Amino acid sequence: MRQNMSRGNAVATQRLIDAGAVIFGKTNVPLLLADWQSFNEIYGTTNNPWDLTKTPGGSSGGSSAALAAGLTALELGSDIGASIRNPAHYCGVMGHKPTWASCRRGARP
Repeated sequence: MRQNMSRGNAVATQRLIDAGAVIFGKTNVPLLLADWQSFNEIYGTTNNPWDLTKTPGGSSGGSSAALAAGLTALELGSDIGASIRNPAHYCGVMGHKPTWASCRRGARP
């Protein structure tokens, strides 16, 4: 639903805020984060900023498109099946998936 507002921040988002980051928006994703493009019926289609006839990928296609277009300097996401790496590749930006062990070492209790 378009009016669906979250009641709180995700843990990763809150950690960024606590570290001084300024959060100024959200980006588009495919329905259920389960597609190779970034279209959903609420917000429509996100296009690749380098070629509007092409997809920025999914599920982090909106993030990669925003980063490639210079709308933001950093995006945050999760990646199990290339959800960050593929859209980053399609848009010509860097996407990084740290190893599980490095995530656990840096995890807070």
